[in-house]
Amino acid sequence: ILISAVDVLLHKHIDLRLIHINGSKNCVADALSRFHNAAAEAYAPGIQINQFQP
Repeated sequence: ILISAVDVLLHKHIDLRLIHINGSKNCVADALSRFHNAAAEAYAPGIQINQFQP
């Protein structure tokens, strides 16, 4: 899947840029990364959180 995605990005000349945002400035992502789902729901009411099942 990753190789196919990269092929599309290269073919379409799409550049991706990633930046780090501190958890204090991105409270929902910080809560989710720590599995604090209740806190994430408090920060973003209506958020839908689904567990990944491979």
